[in-house]
Amino acid sequence: MKIPAMFVWDNFVILTRGYKAQSLEDIKGKTIHTPLFEEAPPAKITKYLIEASGLDTADFNFVYGTPFGRPEKIYVDFVTGAADTVILREPEASYAIKTMQDRGEEISVISYNKIWNEINESFGSFPNAGIVLKGEFARKHPELIKVLLEELKASIDWVNENKTASAKLSYDMMRQPIDRVELFLDRVNFEYVAGDQLVEKVKAYFDILTAQGIVEAKIDEEFLSIFKL
Repeated sequence: MKIPAMFVWDNFVILTRGYKAQSLEDIKGKTIHTPLFEEAPPAKITKYLIEASGLDTADFNFVYGTPFGRPEKIYVDFVTGAADTVILREPEASYAIKTMQDRGEEISVISYNKIWNEINESFGSFPNAGIVLKGEFARKHPELIKVLLEELKASIDWVNENKTASAKLSYDMMRQPIDRVELFLDRVNFEYVAGDQLVEKVKAYFDILTAQGIVEAKIDEEFLSIFKL
């Protein structure tokens, strides 16, 4: 497997409605509707941030869907009032924010990036998504992969420079009003990162995750080679 580039960063937020929340302490005792399941990254990273902030995870009530928490359902539950505290990724987070803004209903947004950097000073953005290739395919077709990555970077740059046009073009796929998609493109952190810069960032990120027991992985050259061509 190869992950030669990452381009989505800092993709999760906590949203609340019906009460103000500026920090994790403000959601103590609340039922937190959480994507996926207990051992998945959204829950495990949130619990790490809670503990690293000097709080006790026992004071927080995480709930998951059956068989797992689906972001689309969590979004609907939030905007309909069935849930007042949710963890959402993009684009559902932006859809929820825009829906509530249009209704004139106040919500709070807690940034994972802000908390992460309060704990890990000057870390910057942390990785969320990238392009995944079969290792054999990448080895057999280096010229094709080179063109693919060049076009991917150019596409990301174009989206960042043409957000309204991108929102209009994406309607058929995303099936959301254009203004919601445009807010998503304004909020999401799209940045193409590859090469040594990516390896350095991934190593720093996984060093933290392994030290905190969030993932079990040996961060050696073999592991880091996944992020190199």
